Parts: sequence; C-alpha cells; structure tokens
Amino acid sequence: MQLLSLLPALLAAGTAIAAPAASNTADDFLTNGCSSVMMLYARASTETGNIGSTVGPELSAHLHALLPSFGMQGVVYPALLADNLNSGGTTPEAVDAMVSLLTRVATECPDSTIVAGGYSQGSAVVARGLMKAAKDVRARVKAVVMFGYTQNKQLKGTVPGMEKSSVKVYCNPLDLICSGSLVLTPTHFTYTGKSTKDAANFVVSRIPKGSSVNY
Repeated sequence: MQLLSLLPALLAAGTAIAAPAASNTADDFLTNGCSSVMMLYARASTETGNIGSTVGPELSAHLHALLPSFGMQGVVYPALLADNLNSGGTTPEAVDAMVSLLTRVATECPDSTIVAGGYSQGSAVVARGLMKAAKDVRARVKAVVMFGYTQNKQLKGTVPGMEKSSVKVYCNPLDLICSGSLVLTPTHFTYTGKSTKDAANFVVSRIPKGSSVNY
C-alpha cells in the first residue's frame, strides 16, 4: 500500500513532469482510420485523457516529426492507482481493452505497421494485452517501448511472446517500480525528454524495410 500513500506527497513536492503543450487524448485511429504506422499507447495511473499529459504526448510529437504517416491511439482504461495491486499489475478489463483495440487495428489496417507503448500501469496493460492477444495479431506488432515498466522484474525485462529485439524498456536506475516494488520515487516521473526521443528513434528503426512508410 506504500504506492497509494506516497503518490500525494510526491505530486505535492512537484516531482511529476510538467505537461507538454499537447493534448492528453489521441484518437487518430478512431477519428482518421489507418496510418502507415499506428501506435497503441496506454497512459500511467491517474493520468487524464487516454494518453496522459507526460510521456504519451511527447512520444507522439517525436514520432509525428519522424514519420510522414503516423497515428497514435490511446487505450481507454480507468488507470486507477489501486489497480496496480492486482495480479499482472492492472485489471483484466484493462487488458481486454488493449486486446480488443489491438485486434481491431490489426484487422482494419492490414497494411499498417503496428507499434505499442506504455508508461507505468500502462506498460502492464500493454504487456499483458500482448501476451493475451492471438498469436497472429501479436505478430503484427513490430516495436514496443515501455517506460517505468511495472512488470519489468516479473517478466524479465521483456514481453513473453514478443521478440526480445522488438521490446525496449526505459527504467531509470533509482526507479523502484522497475524492481518489482510498489514504492514510488521521484525517478518514476523522469521519462520525458531523452527517453521519449530515444524511444521514437527505436520505433522508427523497427519499421520493416520495404513497408509503405517513406521517411
């Protein structure tokens, strides 16, 4: 329960990253349909919108700058702090939301390169969703980026069922969440900046040669 008790103090102390000037909601798939590269993204606990106001918008901005046809779609789930206490680091309903969205994008966007990302509880949603998805659907995902990966220790720094080379985890050394703890430290709020820029470059590097993406 330390996670629940420490969050208000951390936020009051100003440890959360200031929000970039970007929307906390991304509905590119639901609004505009398929892009050449589609990212499914799950926000951290307590963040607003469907991609939050820290890592998500910044990652989206970097990828929009790098790719001529990119879309981000946020995973809609409650992102309640207490849900981190569940087995798997989130709720079954959140996992099902990820599976449903991924399956729909894979079905409706056969020519798109699909990638995924998550921050904090969102990383658990993405990981557990990928693990639960049908094998052929999961195979469509070419890159996964995790920030403050809450399942890092439990899943040995990767996502079962995914090629290890397709998954990149960003876990700062003093972020205890990445060590299997539920103790929040200020370091858990430091994944904007260098991490999101590097993650965007990693995603681009994983786009298959000969795809419809030109950049």
